[in-house]
Amino acid sequence: MYRYVDGLVRPPAVAMVAGSATHDSIEPNLINKRDEGELLPLEQVKAYAADSLNERWDKGISFSDDEFIADAFGVIRSLYSPQGKTIKGKATDMAVDLAEEHYKVLAPVIQPTHVEWKFTLELEKAGYPFDFMGYMDVVEANGVRDTKTSAKKKNQGDADNSLQLTLYDMAFNTYEGRAPKVLTLDNLVKTKSGKIATHVLETVRGKADHKRLMLRAEAIWDATEKGVFLPADESSWACSKKFCGYWNMCPYGERGRTR
Repeated sequence: MYRYVDGLVRPPAVAMVAGSATHDSIEPNLINKRDEGELLPLEQVKAYAADSLNERWDKGISFSDDEFIADAFGVIRSLYSPQGKTIKGKATDMAVDLAEEHYKVLAPVIQPTHVEWKFTLELEKAGYPFDFMGYMDVVEANGVRDTKTSAKKKNQGDADNSLQLTLYDMAFNTYEGRAPKVLTLDNLVKTKSGKIATHVLETVRGKADHKRLMLRAEAIWDATEKGVFLPADESSWACSKKFCGYWNMCPYGERGRTR
């Protein structure tokens, strides 16, 4: 509602930009492996991550409350202040470190057939008033992989309950004419202490999972058509002060909290 109805555009959060920069380094590396049979030089992949973060940073960033640094005159919010440059340096280090982690741990074992594969599921033909569109991070011969960066380890429930992976399963079924043998969540973690780790979580889906996704989509569509905009699940990473640019104005976010 804030973004598409009210037209209130908010730039992405620092952590989201760092994660996107990491993805931007993974894509050309895996494309080169698919097409040429080998990975790019590590330094080139790290440079992709740093360059991407620079480009995204210059387009605008949302600082969270704990990233604002107060001085004698109030709160520093400038991207180009000394404090902003410090935050940018940390974000760059995160993107580069996670790009290197993926390069050393995951890229050698991934055998991609498609990278950032755009798909469209034309559901209107099945009687639904909408279609689905998305991008699968990495498609292999027998499955789909999704890459997530985070500051703490994800668990098996995150993979088993991911609607995104359910949608990827539907897309693989549609395009390949068969179910994927496995859906993989590749979790790249860099904690606040600087520790870096990779966690690989595998899961599967079935027709019942597809049905549940469609029921959710129909409910959201019906509500939106009536002008009712449902809140995100409180457990969602997106519904948080750190990631949502609308947190402070949303009745389900900061504005609705009891002091």
